[in-house]
Amino acid sequence: MPVVPTRRRILLIDADLQTLEGHRKALVALGYEVVAVRQGDEGFERGMTESFDMIITELWLPGLDGFDMISGLKRGGSETAVVVTTAYLRKDMVGELRGLGVRRVLIKPFPETALARCALSTVRP
Repeated sequence: MPVVPTRRRILLIDADLQTLEGHRKALVALGYEVVAVRQGDEGFERGMTESFDMIITELWLPGLDGFDMISGLKRGGSETAVVVTTAYLRKDMVGELRGLGVRRVLIKPFPETALARCALSTVRP
């Protein structure tokens, strides 16, 4: 019989180690199980092979950028809720992200409370 996780799982992707660790700690404190990675290609691979309730990803990643990663996950059949974090966003990108099914975009820098509200309103722990 497969093991069913008792906590909601979040795949967290950000190239900046300090940001990644801060976000990971904030989400774990809320009761989520967090898998944290620093490269888009690793995020894509984990997203395709593991079950997550939510993906929180930076757009500008090494290996595979956030746009291509999200697009690939959606083409692969993923229905996981996606939240994007970024310090750089042009208006034309918003439509593209919505077309990919992105639920929310958080503009950096943002307080950990904004991340917490976003996570809690997207997937309860």
